[in-house]
Amino acid sequence: MTDEEIYSDIKFERAFEIQFPAEIGFPPLHMLLGHEKDSNLVTGFCLDFGNYAHSENAEMEKAFGEVIFSLVESCVSYIFTLNDKGLIENLYDNKIKDASIWNLFGSMNDARKISALKKSFAIRGKEIDETAQLSWNIEDDFPSLEKLGKKQLEHWLRKLSQASPEDAKIILHKMIASVFDPAHFKKQSLQKTA
Repeated sequence: MTDEEIYSDIKFERAFEIQFPAEIGFPPLHMLLGHEKDSNLVTGFCLDFGNYAHSENAEMEKAFGEVIFSLVESCVSYIFTLNDKGLIENLYDNKIKDASIWNLFGSMNDARKISALKKSFAIRGKEIDETAQLSWNIEDDFPSLEKLGKKQLEHWLRKLSQASPEDAKIILHKMIASVFDPAHFKKQSLQKTA
């Protein structure tokens, strides 16, 4: 099946470039998200690694947030798995090769960044805060997403940046467990915030 066939049933609506903190050293992730045609199913793809996630959540903003969260976790898992197997040079073997998909991502992501810049100028009275950290802020795009999920992801990324290889595996397993068992994630998140 070609890339074009895979994406033909998706009406793409959003594009994101996820940047990890520099100290982690992970590559940026390029994601396209949208609805499957004739369905409420929100689906997202990481163009770098060819993986996907979906959500059936009836609240659209939460569904988009859940898909992004799942994609980030699966990408991190993929990177660690390749590293553990000594195959990190194969990281981009499943990269989407269809130029039209990458062009769509580029135009949508550029439009999103321009919109964010316009908001920034409007909020700051045309003054740019030079000390602001240049990173993706999930609350800008998904204000209704539960803060626990965002805090947990930030916590994991901070821990990963400082972890030994053994500790990184433990953190990764917790990340993966939360994808497959949302009750585990909420329980762990509530314990950490209590």
